[in-house]
Amino acid sequence: MLTRERAGDGDVRRVLDLAHALWRHDPGRMNFETSFGTLAWEGVTAGCTRVFERDEQLVGWARLTPGYDRIRRPGVFDRAPASLVWLVDWRDSMATEVLGHIVEWAEERADEPFTTSHPVGDAVASQVLADLGYRPDPTEPFSMYLQHPLPAGPSAPPSGYVLTTMAELRDLDLRTEAHRLAWDSARTVDDWRQTTGTWPYRPDLDIVVTTEDGGPVGAALIWYDRRYQYGEFEPVGVAPDHRGHGVAQAMLRFGLERLAAAGAAQAVVGARGDDDYPAPRQLYRSVGFRPFTVQQVVGRN
Repeated sequence: MLTRERAGDGDVRRVLDLAHALWRHDPGRMNFETSFGTLAWEGVTAGCTRVFERDEQLVGWARLTPGYDRIRRPGVFDRAPASLVWLVDWRDSMATEVLGHIVEWAEERADEPFTTSHPVGDAVASQVLADLGYRPDPTEPFSMYLQHPLPAGPSAPPSGYVLTTMAELRDLDLRTEAHRLAWDSARTVDDWRQTTGTWPYRPDLDIVVTTEDGGPVGAALIWYDRRYQYGEFEPVGVAPDHRGHGVAQAMLRFGLERLAAAGAAQAVVGARGDDDYPAPRQLYRSVGFRPFTVQQVVGRN
């Protein structure tokens, strides 16, 4: 097996294609951090990454992510530990060895202890990690994926709001401001311009909500390619001043309509699964999303 330090631009499509292929092979093994929509949003090449190949075929990808300040519960922040995000081609006959090599690489490169995760139902990954000394960490927040079969029901904007897409809006400044307000984000117009150039970005699946006078309210970005069976919402957000008015539900339903019209059979979205931060998953469930895989966070005690 060959490995390369740091994924390059030529690896992006291969990693995203592998993420989708694994979803088709066994959705229950879908990893929260390595679905194709999450990878498209966060990037494949950024940070400390490694690519694992056999016979010129991609069999694994991994990234070490340093600790960061996160929302532990509403109004409470803490420091997340460093983490290992990984993707293994479970169709490969030596997949368990690939995961072992990924963990070995991470332990050699990490400057601090890190956590990693696997779907609760993935008994093989659980055993590999347990054999390497990684045990469930009940103190860490965990994530889940939810899915929604398409087509979905019709959508309508709440009174005083307008639902549109970037295919009609074509206003990058307003799109940037909608994200900034929803997420208290530092993303710039140049950052969003780079996002719009990322495969498989589609302006007709970039949902924006405004007030009737054109002010930014919120947005939801859906990643989808016609060769894939599902589209993924990532990220979704509404400005604090407009929460509680049905805007997020209407935006999601509008996005589901657009995604079905584009040809997708399923929609998926990720959310926290622990009780410290339940609001996002409650929102998704309110429009018909249902959980189908939950992550188990593990670390070395």
